[in-house]
This record gives sequence, structure tokens and C-alpha cells, in this order.
Amino acid sequence: MNLFIFSRIETCKKYKDIFFLVSLISIGLVLRFVYFPYDLPVIVDARKYFLYASDIIALGQLPTSWMPANNGWSIFLSFWFSIIRLDEPLQYMQIQKFLSIIISTITVIPIYYICTKFVKQKYALIGSALFVLDPRIILNSFLGSTDPLYLLLGTSSLLFLIKNNRKFTLISFGLAAFCTIVRGEGIFFFFAIIVIYLIRNKITKKSISTILPSIGLFFIILLPMMIFRIDTVGTDGIF
Repeated sequence: MNLFIFSRIETCKKYKDIFFLVSLISIGLVLRFVYFPYDLPVIVDARKYFLYASDIIALGQLPTSWMPANNGWSIFLSFWFSIIRLDEPLQYMQIQKFLSIIISTITVIPIYYICTKFVKQKYALIGSALFVLDPRIILNSFLGSTDPLYLLLGTSSLLFLIKNNRKFTLISFGLAAFCTIVRGEGIFFFFAIIVIYLIRNKITKKSISTILPSIGLFFIILLPMMIFRIDTVGTDGIF
């Protein structure tokens, strides 16, 4: 009987989490689309990412003559550009900004679950709301730049890390590698999660047997892109 009651409580809690998150995501999307600058093109760095993604589509491969500072966001954009057929460059720029908005909003999911690891549910909800409704975060999502994807990958990596499971630790380091491909500053996040993992698990035979393959996976994902960048522009875009 007690087990049944506990199971029902956990189920109710799960549905409550889903309801809170759906509500936050819905409010975040509504606010963003209400103030969305529909007629403006992407500018500055976001324009470079757009042009690089367009070149990937035109050439059918990564350009070997140039690239922006980091090309992970452009590669992500090129996937969507290849499956969404439009007529005008401005329309593709709007897709770039739409993706940025959606990614920025769903980042509330890992942030919420990270918060629940440290504080009660009601405070986790407040913390998540502060992120998704922050005017600066909203304005940043309109730029169509790298920040939203960088934050989503970084927070997701941290969420998997604190679950303290070997499989999830591997996923965490894999996400950290993609985070670093999107923005070179992700390399600092990589060093940070190593420290966090070792503090939480101490230096033992078991923890070493998990952290070494995780570090190996990080570099297996990262090194091919670093080598390609060095061959193309003479720098890896990270170190």
C-alpha cells in the first residue's frame, strides 16, 4: 500500500514538472514571437554564420577557403537549411532566428532539472522563470548567433554530469565537445566538469575508469574539427 502511494506521488510530481515546463516554454515562446523583429536580417557575427551555412549547402561540404571563428552553429543551421526550401535569403535568416529562439526557450528544461538537484521545486521554478523571461536572454535569442545553442549544450552537459552515472557522464563529455565546437570557450567548461566530477566522486579506481574514457570521447569528437580548422585557416578556434 505504501509503495502504491509513493508511486502515485512520484507520478503526480512528474506530471507537475511537465506542466510547469510546458507553461514556461509556452510563455517564453509567446514573448519572443510577440517582439520578434520579422523584417530585419541577421547582422555582424550572425551574418557570417549564415553565409558559412549557405556555403555548406551550395558546396555540399564544409568550405575549405574560409570559416567563422567557430563553425558548429553554422553546421547545425545548414542541416535545417537543407530540409527547408525557401526562395529568399531573408527567409533563411528568419529560420536562423527562429531556431535561435526555440533553442533559447527549451534551455529552460535542463536549467529546471539542475535547479531541482539543489533546491525545492518551487524555487527551481523561479530560477527557470528568471532565465527564460530575462529580457537580455530574450533579446539575445533574436540575434541568430551561437549563444542559445552553446547554453543548451552546456547546461545539458552539466545536467547529465550531476546524475552521477557512468553512461550519463560519457554523454556529458560528448555534449561538452559539441559545446566547444559551437564556441571555443566551451573548453573551459570541459575543464570545469572534470573538476566537478572528481570532487563529487573523489579520485578512485572506479572514478578514473569513468573519467578517462569520457575525456577520450571528448577529444574523439573534437579533434577532427580542430584538425580541419587548422588546415583551413591555420587555427583550431579553441586554444
